[in-house]
Amino acid sequence: MAQNLTNGQSKTERHDLVARIFRQKLIKFSNVLVGGQVFGSVKYWLYAIEWQKRGLPHSHILIWLTNTLRPNQIDDIISAEIPNPSTDKSLHDIVIKNMVHDPCGAFNSLSQCLKEGNCSKMYPRQFIKETQFATDGYPLYRRRKPEDGGQTATVKIKSDSVAIDNRWIVTYSPLLLKMFDAHINVECFNSVKSIKYILKYVHKYSDQGVFAAHSSKNCIDEISEYQAGHYISSNEAAWRIFGFPIHERHPTVIHLDMHLGNGKRIYFSEDNLQCRLANPPNTTLTGFFDLCKSNNFAKTLLYCNVPKFYTCDKNTDCYYIRLLFHKIKGPTSFKDLRKVNGIEYETYREACLALGLLENDNQWSEALKQAAYSDSSSKILTLFALILSFCEPSSPNAVWENNNDCMSEDILNKLRAENRHFVLNYTDSIYKESLIKIEDKVLQMVGKSLSEVGMLSPSRQHAHNMSREILRELSYDSDLLLNFVTQREPLLNTDQQAIYREVLRLYRKSEGGVIFIDATGGTGKTFLINVLLAKIRGKKNVALAVATSGIAATLMTGGRTAHSLLQIPIDFIYNEIPACNIKKGSAKADVLQEAKVLFWDEIL
Repeated sequence: MAQNLTNGQSKTERHDLVARIFRQKLIKFSNVLVGGQVFGSVKYWLYAIEWQKRGLPHSHILIWLTNTLRPNQIDDIISAEIPNPSTDKSLHDIVIKNMVHDPCGAFNSLSQCLKEGNCSKMYPRQFIKETQFATDGYPLYRRRKPEDGGQTATVKIKSDSVAIDNRWIVTYSPLLLKMFDAHINVECFNSVKSIKYILKYVHKYSDQGVFAAHSSKNCIDEISEYQAGHYISSNEAAWRIFGFPIHERHPTVIHLDMHLGNGKRIYFSEDNLQCRLANPPNTTLTGFFDLCKSNNFAKTLLYCNVPKFYTCDKNTDCYYIRLLFHKIKGPTSFKDLRKVNGIEYETYREACLALGLLENDNQWSEALKQAAYSDSSSKILTLFALILSFCEPSSPNAVWENNNDCMSEDILNKLRAENRHFVLNYTDSIYKESLIKIEDKVLQMVGKSLSEVGMLSPSRQHAHNMSREILRELSYDSDLLLNFVTQREPLLNTDQQAIYREVLRLYRKSEGGVIFIDATGGTGKTFLINVLLAKIRGKKNVALAVATSGIAATLMTGGRTAHSLLQIPIDFIYNEIPACNIKKGSAKADVLQEAKVLFWDEIL
């Protein structure tokens, strides 16, 4: 700030600099609190800015922590004591300069904090040896007496020197104080009652002022007497001119509609009455009903949790126009705004798509076309299955129609080789066989049919559409597996052999049971599991291997993650009764029913 002042100019005259510097400090402070996790992981936060009547800004910040602080943790991050100058002189000086409540009462009878002779801020506080939580949710911070190890200091009150102890210290964070060298009052709250008060304090109304010019006539206007004006200081005015936010919060608050079945509020005019009756607008509630009809994941959510994963499109044309204004220079009309490279598009959305401002399916089609130059159709099929499973293309049928030839090339070549005397081209039956292969891959990846990812599922006349899952588990080479077992069985140690024999005993007698193998890393658990898998699969039985992590799953032959095979819901904490998303009669259900043994690595 000093570098930007002219000769004879004081800091109080540069309201623009005050606003900009405070804004930068507030951003840095918020990053330290949230990103730096000074007090722990932050779940929610909000802040509001106020201006004192003297003009300087200050901020009230609230953060909700993921984990509740315990009294012994509070002493590590919040203090209400004078630091020892011999161990931390800089912190001691900052606390004395910024965090001392000026002694009032007998020391200064004119102090502004006095109300009817008592300190409205309740200073001096009481001495206490250990931090405690009071019944109202406000902690009683540790303030030790001098004889118990507490420090003392001397401060100036007008022209007099006054000795103070820990009773006069405003609570602070040592780390934040040393980083910002400012008055930063830090408090911890642990009850709804206290948080309710703090929220009111953060959002209290701004200062008000009334002024008027009266004539000499004795005319009393009672209405004018009660009119209130918004008082804005010069510093606040500069802040608002710059467009800096007065308050922010995370996450944002989203209004969810709540109404009866026939109780939607509809706004209409004489001109659009019939249109509104024929096509009433959706609300977030009716949109939630529609979402649950078509989305299995949405069925696992509570209404109040939907905004965490989905958004509602409102006034989309204005959004597209805003995007276009960031790309198109010198438009002369709304019609001109829809022109891209000399081509006029019918909608603003199409213009945005032409400019590449919106995500569309062109990237998926281009990826498939590029792959077609060098890869076989089986690999292109796998790539398309990956796109359907994890990338959520907006028009999967269009992507398929643009690339179905390159995905069906192997099938056509096979038919031509088997029927050399015929001229064969792509047919619907060839495309259908490709779609069956794609659906099998999608089923294997995410357990969904094509109809569940936005496409039409192909009909299967002679085979159940889930049979490929069983075939996958029964397609192992028995000779190779039994040879593997013959080589590895002699390598098992005594403990491994005991487990090996017990698992095979239960397997042969079909008794069932649960065996927990507890051993440290590197002792051969995975080696033992792979031998057992080979033994059981070599006898043409289904043996499954899953692991909590993908890395552990790859170490087991034919291993998969537990989420993939068992369809464990990722957000099960939002379900009162969480259940695996496996339907009766589905491929995964058939596999689990046929399985003789299931190995689960990293189960804890």
